Amino acid sequence: ESNSWDIEGLEHDLELSRKQAASRKQAAAAPSAAQPAKTEASQGAERGEQLLAELTQLDTGVSRGDYFDDESNSWDIEGLEHDLELSRKAAAAAPPAAQPAKAETSQGLEKAEKILAELMQLDPGVSRGDYFDEDSNSWDIEGLEHDLELSRKAAVPPAVTAPAPPQPAAASLRGAASSSTDAAKAEEMLAELIRLDPLAGASKGDYFDQASQEWDMEGLAQDLALSREHAGTAAPAQETAARTESLEPQTGSGGPEELFAELAQLDPRASREDYFDEASQQWDIEGLEHDLQISRRENAADSAPLPAPAAVAPEQLFAKLQGLVPETGKEDYFDEASGEWDLEGLRDDLSLAEKKAPQTGASADDMLAQLSALDPRVSQADYFDTATGEWDLDGLQEDLLLAQSSATDSRGTDPETLLAQLSELSPGTSKEDYFDEGTSQWDLEGLQEDLRLSKERQLSAA
Repeated sequence: ESNSWDIEGLEHDLELSRKQAASRKQAAAAPSAAQPAKTEASQGAERGEQLLAELTQLDTGVSRGDYFDDESNSWDIEGLEHDLELSRKAAAAAPPAAQPAKAETSQGLEKAEKILAELMQLDPGVSRGDYFDEDSNSWDIEGLEHDLELSRKAAVPPAVTAPAPPQPAAASLRGAASSSTDAAKAEEMLAELIRLDPLAGASKGDYFDQASQEWDMEGLAQDLALSREHAGTAAPAQETAARTESLEPQTGSGGPEELFAELAQLDPRASREDYFDEASQQWDIEGLEHDLQISRRENAADSAPLPAPAAVAPEQLFAKLQGLVPETGKEDYFDEASGEWDLEGLRDDLSLAEKKAPQTGASADDMLAQLSALDPRVSQADYFDTATGEWDLDGLQEDLLLAQSSATDSRGTDPETLLAQLSELSPGTSKEDYFDEGTSQWDLEGLQEDLRLSKERQLSAA
């Protein structure tokens, strides 16, 4: 409601009432012989006011002066009735113009609210402010529909159109642990896995389900065992547990300043603002102790002597690398003058090639499982033709390589660097889209996801 007066209508009705009161007063004071004439004039004035009031509602361009003569104090009743009849016919023939627009606007608002409600169920991270502009009072319907379509694809599991082995993620989630003890153990296992094989691009999202808040302990243990076997650093579980206990940070051993000073020595990338809020003058003690525990464990593992790997002839390693990367040349690793091999570089490049290139003997289901772990939006229908019963192996391998490359590029990079890369690909990007000034926290997962999508769009356009 506008909480305002209709001054014009009020003055008009007051003037009409005044005239009617004056007419009645004059009629009462005049001789009885003049009563019929005065009564007839008063009735004509009332009818003229009534007709004009209705006409002005249908045609705002008319005025009182068009039908009332001040000199003779009389109305053009005939002209009023004629124009009123025309206006009534015109109003009946033409449907109101404002109603469809109003209905259309109402339908658009209802549609936007409905889409946003469904999108928020699929992606709790979105908000009304992402799609509704308060200044223009309008919705970004196109953006809403686009994001809803992406969220629907990500939420729908791959359609099973052909016999396929059970997906590791589905089977492993049944054995996921929910207790705090298992969660701490999972964090330790993940930290060790990332340290042993940083090129694999492992992340917490590969093993932790945000919806159920459960860890894929079985899958994490399998991948860690493979990495240990590959690196030759498998150790008894008892020794690992004992070393972990000795690295637990003691809360009472010092204040947050001392804890941060130790963390900064172990990890030069750590910054004070990651744990200290200037506005509230409060430390994130829990996060500081957690990161210090991980840094202590990684530092101890790095300093521990590693078992010597089994002796393998350089020629065998080079032959294996050349099988994965045919353009590799022997001169890249062998010095003719000294007759020596660069074994460290050869092993590093071989490990990288093995991680990035799908094995020729790998099945389509295996590659799809690897790709799904990196990009949950993909489905079997994207690469399998039910009509012919054939897989698009080239496309599947290409997308897997791209996803592995994107995961490797973005892993371990600070948010400022990721934002700079994203800004180059999407000039409209701003820091406030991913950084919360109130909590001084980055939406690192969203930043990495948008960077990956931007890279994919750039490659597609090229």
